[in-house]
Amino acid sequence: MRTVLAAALGAAFFVAAAPAAHGQAACGDRAEILAQLARMHGEWPRAIGRLGNGNVIELLVADNGGWTMIVTTPAGTTCAVAAGDSWTFTPVPPERPRGRGS
Repeated sequence: MRTVLAAALGAAFFVAAAPAAHGQAACGDRAEILAQLARMHGEWPRAIGRLGNGNVIELLVADNGGWTMIVTTPAGTTCAVAAGDSWTFTPVPPERPRGRGS
């Protein structure tokens, strides 16, 4: 799973739009993409972060573990960069090492 996450984050940093099936980019209006993912897959936003280049990355997860990562550019274009199944949230340990930014 870490490999998939690393690949998705790498894609978010280095590409503006990920090609979907048949060479078509899975990009569009953020509100429309969110509505479509909710309607078709039961996915909803569970995490969000800002990348160094100003893009915003979001993780959408369904109750059945299906997930999609989307990236929205400052210009407002939203693209799906990765998707999969079996997403699992791990509990945060009560005592965890302090890292950078803590």
